[in-house]
Amino acid sequence: MTDDTRDIEKALRELRPRALSPALKASIARGMAEANQAKRNTIIPFLAWTTPFAAAAAVAWMVLSPSDTTSLHVLPGLRLVRAEQTPTEIALLEPVKLDDGTFARPMRMRWSNAAQYRDVQAGAELIRYAPHDEIIGLVPIETY
Repeated sequence: MTDDTRDIEKALRELRPRALSPALKASIARGMAEANQAKRNTIIPFLAWTTPFAAAAAVAWMVLSPSDTTSLHVLPGLRLVRAEQTPTEIALLEPVKLDDGTFARPMRMRWSNAAQYRDVQAGAELIRYAPHDEIIGLVPIETY
């Protein structure tokens, strides 16, 4: 090191921050309280309005989703041998800007159902594969 650098380092070590003034402390506390209040005023009403809609949508989806019994009515000689459903894959997509200026991420669900049927008399097999890919909602993004 050179002498110039040592002098600067010595001067920096000797610097001590000044204590905050009471007015500045009060102003910081007031600003933080206002920010916390504003955050509480946006998140809680959002949850209060969206939670019942999400629950109703989940119940409607479970009740109204088509079942896999249509193949049995069309071909009564077939017997179900195997059925499986892959684990649901949930992905958050790139953010989009909404009409009101806020941002949200679309949420996509992917899964697939497979069913194997066998005709005992003819020895024929039928495999029904049904992939599903749905955009199920928007996850809001809060920006500050």
